[in-house]
Amino acid sequence: MTHTVQPGETLAGIALRHQVSIEQIAEQNAVADPDRIRAGDTLEIRPAPQNEVVIPQDATLTGLASRHGVTVSHLIRLNPHIIDPDRIVAGGRLRIS
Repeated sequence: MTHTVQPGETLAGIALRHQVSIEQIAEQNAVADPDRIRAGDTLEIRPAPQNEVVIPQDATLTGLASRHGVTVSHLIRLNPHIIDPDRIVAGGRLRIS
């Protein structure tokens, strides 16, 4: 599917709305700086891989681990980009298996 960026939209908001990660949209559309998309840009959006989830707003790593039946340690091992387990970014991707 495609999405045309509207004035005031952010990549994080678009990612959350379509249940894919910011990183995935950026990679698929060669977006060098996710903070710099412009109204009128057309973005291709594909479904997230089966083993990934998009981090919802106000989620915690503990809550996501519990929801998916895994431990926080397991999630940290699968997601080396997580430097601080107390700070995860809404709209980011999280491998769960």
